[in-house]
Amino acid sequence: MASSRDTTMNSETTISSQEELTLKTQIEDGHLGGMREFHVSENLTLSPLDLTSPVDGVLQHVKRNLLKYVETFKGVVLSVNLLKVDTSPKILDSGYVLVQIWARYYVFSPHEGDTLRGVVTKVGEDKLACLVYNCFNASVDMVGDVELTPGEIVEFIIRAVSRTKDGILAVMGVMKVASKKKDHKHKKKEHS
Repeated sequence: MASSRDTTMNSETTISSQEELTLKTQIEDGHLGGMREFHVSENLTLSPLDLTSPVDGVLQHVKRNLLKYVETFKGVVLSVNLLKVDTSPKILDSGYVLVQIWARYYVFSPHEGDTLRGVVTKVGEDKLACLVYNCFNASVDMVGDVELTPGEIVEFIIRAVSRTKDGILAVMGVMKVASKKKDHKHKKKEHS
């Protein structure tokens, strides 16, 4: 019986130890709304072609999930830190290879009630569009008499999250606080 050999992974799909510590601290402190961390041990079924290099097969599998909605996590995988790969794969009767991995996934999985911050991209009469984490669009209802311009940062509370069949998230929210009062209405009243 072959002995099991484990390999600790480093690849372009992972983040550095310092980045991981910073990210983990910010998630725990609540500074990164909508972010979740998942520790996973999973068995992957790889193609027989991956028998010569199961680690490469694992990396290909993990990369396929990056920046995509994954139902298991109910969110979009932003980063994966492969902690360990069992490099003594089990060959199944079908010829496919079963490999166990241990990984830490960082996922954007916003829920109703989470607070997010976004950069304003467009301003309408009573709604604004903003970009969250430079990646996700959100539609936010404006509260009160505020004046915002593109480029400003706004905090909002998520009131709904949905996704398309293609896995694209739609985040809807309402502003948490009004940042600036509109001046143009008050000026009109003073001049009349």
